[in-house]
Amino acid sequence: MPVELRDLFEKRTLAVPIKSKPDATGAQETYFTVWVSPDKFTKQVVLDIQAVTEGKDSFEIAERIIVPLVVRWDLTVDGQPYEITGENVAALGLALEEAVIEAIDSVIDFSGKARATSGAGSGDG
Repeated sequence: MPVELRDLFEKRTLAVPIKSKPDATGAQETYFTVWVSPDKFTKQVVLDIQAVTEGKDSFEIAERIIVPLVVRWDLTVDGQPYEITGENVAALGLALEEAVIEAIDSVIDFSGKARATSGAGSGDG
């Protein structure tokens, strides 16, 4: 039976919470969640990242990582979904972009291997 590639990417996503830094007790607050598709870590994504890292524009590097790999997130503005676009990612600010990249890095080894061992989706979104 044929499988639509877009559907496969959606089914194999992993939910990763973006959390605060631990407080004195070690507690963390979850700010929002991103759903990452390790399957979208393609040769083209690597080439795009390599192309912009030469110029060392941190915002553009972050956009080239986040936009193709984050399938969705639960960020909103005035109650409306905050779309995952290069412009919107740049508007997050570098510290928040870095938190999202850390979330991506928790499920994708940037040497090209998915860290997730299960082929199943997150099941919660």
